[in-house]
Amino acid sequence: MIQIVKGQIPSKSNQYRISGKRLYKTEAVRTYERLFALQYKRHETIRTGFRLSVKVYMVNNRQDLDNVLKVGLDCLESVGAIENDSLCQHIEAFKFIDKTNPRIELELKQISGFV
Repeated sequence: MIQIVKGQIPSKSNQYRISGKRLYKTEAVRTYERLFALQYKRHETIRTGFRLSVKVYMVNNRQDLDNVLKVGLDCLESVGAIENDSLCQHIEAFKFIDKTNPRIELELKQISGFV
């Protein structure tokens, strides 16, 4: 099932700060995580290998797709859709520009026979 989460997903680069020995998320990341949690319709948690298909619609072309994917995977883990993002075995990702309707469209599929 394809899920749509509206809003501009932040890039993981430059969104974390170090203070002493601790790593902190910026307000932009925390805000997006809350929006993601409100919009994502969670089903059973995937606890084995999985495939992620994602279309990322951004307001401009400044962000790198790979850094956006890291935030998306972190969000999927935080809402309990996946047990751990290290279980991701395959990613199919596309980047588009949509200045008026930034969003991500994603689909998770468990991979059978995962070792």
